[in-house]
Amino acid sequence: MDPNTIATIALAGVSGAVAVAVWALRLEGRMNTHEKTDDVIHTHVKESLDELKETTKSMDGKIDKILQRGR
Repeated sequence: MDPNTIATIALAGVSGAVAVAVWALRLEGRMNTHEKTDDVIHTHVKESLDELKETTKSMDGKIDKILQRGR
C-alpha cells in the first residue's frame, strides 16, 4: 500500500472515532438533562399529592362536623 492510502484509511478511522466520541458525549448530556427533568417532575407530583392529601383530610374533618351537627 502506498502512503497516501494508509493516511486516508488512518484519517477515516480517526474521524470515525471522533464522531463516535462526540455522539456519546451528546447522548450523555441528553441523559443527564432527562434525569434532572425527571427529578423535578417527580418532586412536583409528590408535592401535589401531599397537598391533595391535606385537602382531603381537611374536607373529611369538615364533613364529619357537619354530619355531627345534624344528629
